[in-house]
Amino acid sequence: MKPLRSLVTAISLLVGSVSTVTAQDFQKGPRDDGGFGLKVKLVVSMPDTDEATIEKIVERGHFICPYSNATHGNIVVETQIA
Repeated sequence: MKPLRSLVTAISLLVGSVSTVTAQDFQKGPRDDGGFGLKVKLVVSMPDTDEATIEKIVERGHFICPYSNATHGNIVVETQIA
């Protein structure tokens, strides 16, 4: 999945260490306002990094990732810190 690789790259550049982002629980189905939509849960692991720092890095990763920018508001993304 290219968008996920882009986010992983962005996070790795910010952290400078080994990190992983895994897409889990990908869903597709009807939206409340009609039509169909997508939803994904991203599980982020950054060993030896505190949770507050991880949250800031993930937020920044979403901001700089071109795929996140292109799909913003079109795909529901939940982030879980492992």
